[in-house]
Amino acid sequence: MENLLMGLFSINLIFSVLKGLPLYYPLILGYGLFFGYGIKKNYAVRELLVFSLEGLKKVKTILTVFLLIGIMTALWRASGTTAYLVEWGTARMRADMMPLMGFLLACLVSFLTGTSFGSAASLGMVLMSMAKSLGVSPALMGGALLSGVYFGDRCSPVSTSALLVSETTDTDLYINISTMFKSGLIPFIISILLYLFLGRGELTAPVLKNDVFSKAFVLNLWVLLPAAVMLILSFFRLGAKFTIIGNILSAGLIALLIQGLSPMEIVRIGLFGYHPQDVVLKELIGGGGVFSMIQAFFIVGISSSYMGILRNTGFLNGIKKSISGFKKRSSFPSVLLTSIMGAFITCNQSLTILLAGELTEHVEEDPYRLASHLENSAVVIPALVPWSIASALPLTAMGATKASIPFAFYLFLLPLVTLAREVGPHKNKR
Repeated sequence: MENLLMGLFSINLIFSVLKGLPLYYPLILGYGLFFGYGIKKNYAVRELLVFSLEGLKKVKTILTVFLLIGIMTALWRASGTTAYLVEWGTARMRADMMPLMGFLLACLVSFLTGTSFGSAASLGMVLMSMAKSLGVSPALMGGALLSGVYFGDRCSPVSTSALLVSETTDTDLYINISTMFKSGLIPFIISILLYLFLGRGELTAPVLKNDVFSKAFVLNLWVLLPAAVMLILSFFRLGAKFTIIGNILSAGLIALLIQGLSPMEIVRIGLFGYHPQDVVLKELIGGGGVFSMIQAFFIVGISSSYMGILRNTGFLNGIKKSISGFKKRSSFPSVLLTSIMGAFITCNQSLTILLAGELTEHVEEDPYRLASHLENSAVVIPALVPWSIASALPLTAMGATKASIPFAFYLFLLPLVTLAREVGPHKNKR
C-alpha cells in the first residue's frame, strides 16, 4: 500500500511540473493521500492533526525566515545594494572571462542574499543577456550561473536550504557552514579552472559598460552597508533571524537616506516587492517582498506537515530498511541515492531535503555528518533535474535553457568528490 501511495504521489507531482501547474496543488493532494493512509491505519483524525503540527514545528524557524528574506531581498533592490554589486562586477568583465566571473559573482551575490532564485532573477538575467550579445555560449554561461547561485543557497547563513538542513538534523547552522566550506573547496577550485579554461574559447571583447543602474540609483559605498551588516552579524553568529533583521533595517535606512524613498514606500516594497516603473530596470532587478515568498512558505509548510504524518505512522519504515542495505563503508552513498530518488520524485529542493533527512537519519548517527551529507547531495541534486522547480525556475529567470545543466560543474562535483572521499581507499576517518 505504501508503494502504491508513493507512486501516485510521485506521478501527480511530475505531471503537475510538466504541465506547469503550481506545486501546491499536488502537495495538497499528497497531504490528503497520506492523511487517508493514517486513517486506514486506525489513527484518529486528532492524532493525525497533531502529527501534522509536529512536522510544522520542526520548520517554524525557516517559515519565519522565508518571510523575512522576502522583505530583505526587496529592500536590497530598493536600496541600490543589488544594483551596485551587479554594475560593479559586470563593468569589469570581458567575454572570455564571463563564465568564470559569472560563476564567482553568482557565488558572491547568492552567499550575501542566501537565495538561488533571487540571484538568478537579478544578476543571472543581466549576465545572460550580456553573454548572448557578445557571442558567449548561453549553455556554458547558464551552467556557470546555475552553479554559482546554488553556492550561496547551500552555505549562506541566510539561506533557507541551509536552515532547513540545520532544522532537520538538529544541528548548529554555523558549524554546518564551516564544514560546508571545507567539503566544497575542491569542487569550487576545479569549477574555477574549468570555467577559466572553457571561457578562453569565447570571443574577446572590451570591458563592458552598463549605466542602467547608475541612472536609477545613487550608487556609492554607503549602499554596501547591508552587505557589510550581513557579514559582520554572520561573523558573530547572531542567528539567521537577527542577521536578516539587521539587513532589513540597514537596507531600509539606505533606501530612506540615500535613495530618498519615503517610509510608506519602504513598507510597501517590503510587502509587495520592488517594482520600478522603468521597464528595463524592472526586468533586471524587480521582485522580492513578503508576497513573493508565499508559495515557497506554503510548499515547505505543507511538505513538513505530511512528513510529520509519514514519520509517526510508520509509512517510511519499509523504505528505511531498504536504504540501510546500501550502507557499507560510508553512509554517504545511502544519502546520495535517497537524494537522487527524492529529487526525481518530488521535483523540489525542500521536500528532497526533508525526505532524505528522514529516510537516512538511521544510517548516520552523527547529526553533523548527516547535515554535511545532505548539503552535498539533497541541496544540489534537485538543481540538476530538468523537471524540478529547483532547476526550471532559476534557468527560466535567467533566460537560460536545460542545455545549461551539463555545465553546472560545481553541482556535479560536490556529490562526486564527496563520494570519492567517503568510499575511496584513502577515506578520511573522523
